[in-house]
Amino acid sequence: MHIGKRLKEMRKRSEKSQDQVGHGIISTSHFSNIEGGRFVPSQDILYLLADRLAVPYTYFEDIHIDDPDLAVLLKEYQRIIEGGELAQIESFYHENESKFEFIPSLNQELYFSLLRILDLINANRIEDADQLYNNKVVNYVDPSQVYMLSAEIREKYFYVTGLIHYIKKNYEESIHNFRKTITLTNDSMLKARLTFNIALSLYYLYEYTEALEYSVKAKDLYLNLHDWGKTAESYNLIALLYKEINDYKNAESYIMKGFDILNDKSKKTYAVLLHNLALIKMNENSNDEAFNMLNECIELKKQHNFNNLFISYRSQLKIYLDRKDYESFIETMELATLTCRSDSDVAHLNVFQAQLNKYQKNYAEYEQLMDSSINFFFDIEDWKSVKSISEEFADYFVERKQYKKAYQIQKMELHATKKIYREL
Repeated sequence: MHIGKRLKEMRKRSEKSQDQVGHGIISTSHFSNIEGGRFVPSQDILYLLADRLAVPYTYFEDIHIDDPDLAVLLKEYQRIIEGGELAQIESFYHENESKFEFIPSLNQELYFSLLRILDLINANRIEDADQLYNNKVVNYVDPSQVYMLSAEIREKYFYVTGLIHYIKKNYEESIHNFRKTITLTNDSMLKARLTFNIALSLYYLYEYTEALEYSVKAKDLYLNLHDWGKTAESYNLIALLYKEINDYKNAESYIMKGFDILNDKSKKTYAVLLHNLALIKMNENSNDEAFNMLNECIELKKQHNFNNLFISYRSQLKIYLDRKDYESFIETMELATLTCRSDSDVAHLNVFQAQLNKYQKNYAEYEQLMDSSINFFFDIEDWKSVKSISEEFADYFVERKQYKKAYQIQKMELHATKKIYREL
């Protein structure tokens, strides 16, 4: 990190060109060399540039000097963030916002930025977190020079970078950064969280065997910490992974362990466990049991104001289709529509609407909805959805002897299958 990166950020924030900032002070080429770290400016020049950019002189002066009072404040900010109380975190930040505005020390500013990104992620302000990451982390830190940062800042750097990649679904990058963090941290709770996050990332990469190994490690770490809620979440993930490899006996066993350790329907994880147990029952063709579980799950989710009610209605819709109970299917479609929270939810709903059109012999509408849904899931690389939808759609074209269209859909199904089994 060098002063040029800070100058460049302040110049861009002021929406000025290099020529405009340096005019009357230094040449444009000289200014460019300072921004690029190829020249270290004198203190007099920095004072003039600070004045031009309307920032305190100290912001360009004391860049390698840590403020002991600020160090204490940052430690407190970290402690409050780790506590997870959103109202307390927000209150602390706003009380001290002016102290964080222009932090002279490059190290302390980076440390603050990493903490602030964690704060924003916790508050689900993802776009703000990503913007701050690009402005204050990507623009300041050369990845090849990370080893020069302190161990404390390196830990936060790899952790935050892993989270940003995870949010963007760059799961391989997230795993790489989470593993780096594990080697740096002595925090047992953070190690457990990182291990769980790696397991989740592997799950999304369809690496179920390795994901199982990490989810079991996470479960053991949380058990040792006596964190029963997180242990139950780990049991749930283990069950989900066993379900994916069609080992329903073990899957159900771990769901029951999750219920046992929670022993309380008021916990949010209880509803998640119940939903996944219903999925297991559906795979075992025990739809009546599954349906009753989904009803209970939906009621629990409503009590907890879950934002993913749609996935439980989705499962009910599948059961109604299997029963050919179209009257109940239409009623539930109306409820499911009200709970859509994402473009992905809408695409899944369109698949169900397509099924209804097919039943009503509205074949043109059926084909249009299926085609748009497959293309949507293909674009976002949701290969499991592409595979399941294309199987049914290809069979439809075969039945209608439209073999060319069936072949085109089967190519998409094959591509999705290869992606799932890591053959591409």
